[in-house]
Amino acid sequence: MMYRLLRRVPLLGSVLAIINNYASAGSFESDKKPATFRQLVVAIGPALAASLLLTWLIIEPTCTRVGLYKITCTFTDTQFKSNVGSLAIGMLPTILGFGIGVYALLFALSKGFVNDFQKHAAAHGTGIQRPSALMLNSTMAFPLVVILITIMVAVFQQGDALVRPPSANPSLSLSTWILLWMSLISTLDLISSLFRIAEHTILDKMSEHVSDSGPDPKP
Repeated sequence: MMYRLLRRVPLLGSVLAIINNYASAGSFESDKKPATFRQLVVAIGPALAASLLLTWLIIEPTCTRVGLYKITCTFTDTQFKSNVGSLAIGMLPTILGFGIGVYALLFALSKGFVNDFQKHAAAHGTGIQRPSALMLNSTMAFPLVVILITIMVAVFQQGDALVRPPSANPSLSLSTWILLWMSLISTLDLISSLFRIAEHTILDKMSEHVSDSGPDPKP
């Protein structure tokens, strides 16, 4: 019930629909019910874990134990670390434009390819994921949403760094680094999907050419 109400919120509903469809691997039920926590972990967990690790390596935090159960971490702020907002704003709009252009390729996919993909997805579905051909849509849309959210957070981070540089919020820098890596990893996943689609399309056209030409004439 709550998910359906949130889906009606402008902009937020669209973002939730894309993320939910991506996490549920294009399930036909994704418009009616939210993805489970396990589906979210399977779909987004590896990219998020890699982003956290890469961010950790960049900011080089120093962690100390305070008491028995509490650990505090701090990192030395530098120009490179605090300027992550300008770094994201400088590179991500170009990648976003590339992704939107690639997204248009969905309308050029043949009916045969979509049907073959649906059969393959249905045959390899599991109890956790019940994929469908709709995952082609969310696989291309999800990286664009991540990039757009990253740009928005980067704008806030850059504005915060310019308005109050001595006391800029380190949480914004940390969040921007994580989202920046998420954007790059999601873009790599998008390129991988394009590679698989192009490979299948080329092989399909090759098989059509062979069947049209017929067997080689006997000497």
